[in-house]
Amino acid sequence: MSFLNPIGLIGLVSIPILILIYIIKSKYQEYVVSSTYIWKLSEKYLKKKRKISRFSGLLSLILQILIALFLSLLLSNPLISIANQAKKYVFVVDNSASMNISSRLDDAKKEMIDIINESKNDSEFTVILASNPSQVLCDKNIDKEKVIDIISSIKQTNMPYDVSSSIEVAQEYFNNDPSLNVYLFTDVSYENTNNINVINVASVDDYNALISSLSFTSDTALSFNGTVISYNIDKELTLDLYLDGVYKTSTTLLCLLNIETSFAITTDLCEFNEAKVVINNEDDMSLDNEYIIYGNEALDKYKVLLVSENPFYLKSFLNTKDEVLLTTTSSYSSQEGYDLYIFDSVSIDTLPLDGAIWLFNINDNVVNSGFISQSSVSIDGGAILSYSKKNDDIYNSICKNLLGNEFSVNRYLKYSLYRSFTTIMTYDNDPLIFAGLNGNNNREVVFAFDLHDSNLTLKLDYVILLHNMFNYSLPKLCEQDSLSCGDELTINVLANCESIRVNTPSNRSTYLSINESIVKTIVDEIGTYEIIVKTKNATKTYRIYVSYPKSEANPIVNYESIEISGEKLEKAFDSTYDITYILLIILCVLCLLEWGLYIYEQH
Repeated sequence: MSFLNPIGLIGLVSIPILILIYIIKSKYQEYVVSSTYIWKLSEKYLKKKRKISRFSGLLSLILQILIALFLSLLLSNPLISIANQAKKYVFVVDNSASMNISSRLDDAKKEMIDIINESKNDSEFTVILASNPSQVLCDKNIDKEKVIDIISSIKQTNMPYDVSSSIEVAQEYFNNDPSLNVYLFTDVSYENTNNINVINVASVDDYNALISSLSFTSDTALSFNGTVISYNIDKELTLDLYLDGVYKTSTTLLCLLNIETSFAITTDLCEFNEAKVVINNEDDMSLDNEYIIYGNEALDKYKVLLVSENPFYLKSFLNTKDEVLLTTTSSYSSQEGYDLYIFDSVSIDTLPLDGAIWLFNINDNVVNSGFISQSSVSIDGGAILSYSKKNDDIYNSICKNLLGNEFSVNRYLKYSLYRSFTTIMTYDNDPLIFAGLNGNNNREVVFAFDLHDSNLTLKLDYVILLHNMFNYSLPKLCEQDSLSCGDELTINVLANCESIRVNTPSNRSTYLSINESIVKTIVDEIGTYEIIVKTKNATKTYRIYVSYPKSEANPIVNYESIEISGEKLEKAFDSTYDITYILLIILCVLCLLEWGLYIYEQH
């Protein structure tokens, strides 16, 4: 036995005091009666309780001693220990998107709470959320109520199932203490488990259907094509089409068990901002019963200023781009208001502030250009350039789909870079084509040679390279048309970008960094995201739909194995019990007995 408040045992001092009072207390009592005759007459009635009266003082003393004893114990808050009763638990909780099906997460919480309530006192609980990275919600906690509160507060996510990180954490706990009882609460079945108890909350009767993709074409009619999957059973599904929230038409098709089935819905040709296809059948999870795409947005037009005395090659390429509004001049006099500025072998002092930049064969040291021109290098017979083969977004963007044609240059300028650029092509370790952000935080592509001093324009890669440069310099705000929850959203930072704000379907707003040419963020909600980009010239809003992750749509999933490696140690620990309430009940009973004895003696 142990005591939480040992100072309460001071009350035991009252026991010898009570005994001392009992010893020195007078045993005689004086009674005043009106007549000895009446006294003698009453003796026959007093004889009935005279026997117990002889011991009533001693019995009262015993009761008072017991009252003092139990009162002292009560004040000291005693705990008793029972050997080998408590255990240590680690709960790994799956709150992935599939736990939205039916009431799976609530069922998992109930299973955990039942284990906690049935466990002995001083059992230890660790709760780990099955996410990536994993989250330890409570660590070796013995307070049952607090652990239950933590478990009750676990919220559903729409992210894919990823238990690997949390199992690694549970493995570390197990390595430190092999007596741990590890539980995984999930909706996934495992054929083989080792040192882990899998509590599967899925039901074989759960049914779900999913729209897995959607696109559209607009020729003579508006046609929406996509795929749908029926899990667990063959099912006839009805799909409804809505344009800008207005119902248009439906189609019905038979979907075979777990097979991706194609569908097409056709309607009259019209303009729309939002198209939505909805499954018009009930299932056990509604989050994946619709799919949205956005279309018929006006084609972007870009104003391009080409400054060159001999613009033939560049002008020929730009004239193939329908979205380009081209202006050509032989000199630059601080013009503004263009999306892309191209300087080809001309003299300039400073860069414009409001657009992307292409520089070809610039011999001047231009403020904020990011490089310094050192000298001119001539090569007899020409020099073949080499790809730097860097693995970054800028290089991959500019070199996308290139055939790898070799080309040579006869003369180039040697540049010294003082900003962080991505080198595309080199010769003798000198950067001849490179790209990145200049000092004005605008996208810039630099050629250290004149196109007329190379045979690049004769190669098939010329058009592909300039096309990639154009897409890099004037990118779409977002390259993706749709994403699944858990995917990475890639956003291009436009020229003169002042801010990028992402609004989630739940109206959370996040501002992203604009210090790089490309920014990325993970989408973790199902629904429509808004990307709002503010530049010096305008504000653009791009909408993108994030769908339910396909990997989470199947309500019945079986995996091969999951394990906690090592040898399990069967071990229990001492459990302590607070007996305060028991002592309080005994104390009340003793007080009632003492009070009853007193009343009996008085009457």
